[in-house]
Amino acid sequence: MTKIAAEVKAAAVARLEELRADGVLTAAHVRTVARSTGVSERTVWRWLSPPAA
Repeated sequence: MTKIAAEVKAAAVARLEELRADGVLTAAHVRTVARSTGVSERTVWRWLSPPAA
């Protein structure tokens, strides 16, 4: 399992959430973050999902 710095994850998620809010988030954006952080695309999508209640 790849461990990334909390700051890196927070920055990536913040940017992806901005793209989502603007209605322009694509799988390519998620793929780019996954590749650059060394995690799976599924992991990045999980970061973006709302917290469990």
